[in-house]
Amino acid sequence: MIVAIFGPFFVPAQAAAQQDHDQMITVFRQWANAMARKDFRNWEKASASYRYATTYNLVVSRKDEWPDAIFALPFRVPEIGSLDHLATLQNGPTANIIYYGRIDFGILEDDVPKNIFMLRFVKEDTGWKFDNTRFFNIAGNE
Repeated sequence: MIVAIFGPFFVPAQAAAQQDHDQMITVFRQWANAMARKDFRNWEKASASYRYATTYNLVVSRKDEWPDAIFALPFRVPEIGSLDHLATLQNGPTANIIYYGRIDFGILEDDVPKNIFMLRFVKEDTGWKFDNTRFFNIAGNE
């Protein structure tokens, strides 16, 4: 009975949460495509302003070439399409999307173990922006 009374009030919140989730996935894919194509303009559009400033300061302090150095990674950005979505956690203007599965950075020749991969986002004036990732090695290998 309580669900029947209060249920309709949760529908708009669920729809908004799903819309936010979809926007975050879209911006992550834009960021990942920019990384793969070495496309600075789209990397900048998809990246959170804090991440941009932090990355810029790191590159410049190391006396590396800006923006070329941001694309000189020894691994590739993992594809999230084959991973299991565990949760989307939003707290005000920040959010995390957590996945579980074989997170392939393109550096292992062996079978890639299952681990946890978290995408982190910040909501800015122009919408959700990608901040960073976290990889949790629960498989116990290096």
